[in-house]
Amino acid sequence: MNPVHVATGIIENGGGEILIAQRPPGSQLEGQWEFPGGKLEAGETSEQALHRELKEELELDIRVLAPLGEFPFTYPWGSIVLHVFRVSALNTPRPTESVHVFRWVTPAALDVSLLAEADVEPFYFYQRTLTPT
Repeated sequence: MNPVHVATGIIENGGGEILIAQRPPGSQLEGQWEFPGGKLEAGETSEQALHRELKEELELDIRVLAPLGEFPFTYPWGSIVLHVFRVSALNTPRPTESVHVFRWVTPAALDVSLLAEADVEPFYFYQRTLTPT
């Protein structure tokens, strides 16, 4: 089975926080937290999909700061490839029918055990990009 390609953003605000969203009841990974995004549609680049999904799901406009890479992950029900971007929020996100619960957290305060498993490796990679060398 081919993996599902998903564009996702580690979304920063001006206060040093990142946005996480909770998977809704009745969905796969129900109750787990993740970085917002969604599936790529035919003919779409991962960056185009990210802009579209964040607009649809959170009424959020973003500016892409940097691609962070592709992160494959296999769940018991199938494989995904996360196309992860570091992005800046250009406005305040709003709850929608797709995403009801979200919050801003500092990277240092994020409890990684609450994240969907596929989001853990991209988060650690993101953290390393913040560490001065």
